[in-house]
Amino acid sequence: MATLRTAKIEAELSKAKTRLTEQQGKVKELEQKKTELENMDIVEIVRNLNVPLDELTAMLTKAKGIPQKRKEEKADEKDINDNNSRGIAD
Repeated sequence: MATLRTAKIEAELSKAKTRLTEQQGKVKELEQKKTELENMDIVEIVRNLNVPLDELTAMLTKAKGIPQKRKEEKADEKDINDNNSRGIAD
């Protein structure tokens, strides 16, 4: 009698685990679709802005709060790095 009840519970448990696995797969698939649609929306919005890439980068950097280096500072750093790689001192 107890063995019959245990077998019944085990069968029910197995079915529940199978349904859970299927649902987890469905959740993962839906999350991927959602992310894909969000990314498509973002791309569409950005394209509709008609902003050059360097300006877009500057806008996003500013919005995020990361200080952006000026072009002159970048050029100076590049010169320093080039000189260092060639063994030239300041």
